[in-house]
Amino acid sequence: VTRHNPESHESVLLVAHTAFHHPPAHEEPSEEHAGITHDIPPLCVEGEIDEVIFEGQILRRNSSRQELEEASSSASQENVVTGMADFMVRMQQHIPIEQSNFCHLVQRTKSLEALFHHFPPGSVVVLKTSLSEEA
Repeated sequence: VTRHNPESHESVLLVAHTAFHHPPAHEEPSEEHAGITHDIPPLCVEGEIDEVIFEGQILRRNSSRQELEEASSSASQENVVTGMADFMVRMQQHIPIEQSNFCHLVQRTKSLEALFHHFPPGSVVVLKTSLSEEA
């Protein structure tokens, strides 16, 4: 999803990885294994990526049954999805692209390519871009 501001020429790009089925067990995201992504095509960006506004993913917790019961019975917790104590959310906000856990950049002749890695279903990244000074 792309939103563009015609006055400032800034854009916000949202990339979400959704699926209609669970990934294979060796690719399912968890606290210990964030999952490896082989099927997300690169994103071509003409201009510059100013920052990662937000990136996050839903992970299955590696917890004992007792820990899960305690988490679901306690008051709201910042890293627990309400009603789903066996899942947690890992996220970062307002970071440079170099600190992203999900993508890195490759410079091409006239554009940048954002390559996605460790981006299994349940992951989302929002990038802020602007036109290069040459444009």
